[in-house]
Amino acid sequence: DAGDEEALRKALAGELSLEARTRLTEVLNSYARIPIRSPERLRWIHGVQVLELIGTASAREVLKGLETPTAREALARLAD
Repeated sequence: DAGDEEALRKALAGELSLEARTRLTEVLNSYARIPIRSPERLRWIHGVQVLELIGTASAREVLKGLETPTAREALARLAD
């Protein structure tokens, strides 16, 4: 939903590594081209996936700050 996108944009405004910032920006900018019923939800899922793939300490901190079930699931997978 819109709150998810807002959380990603807030994370983008924080301190991130160059790689995390670049990837998160790419994810947020790419969704206008994707036909889907709920683009906000897709943005959220992909944003969390990018952070999970990056997997750095900075990315994990962003995931912790999002405080959503999707972010918590990503953190659990990173802990395995």
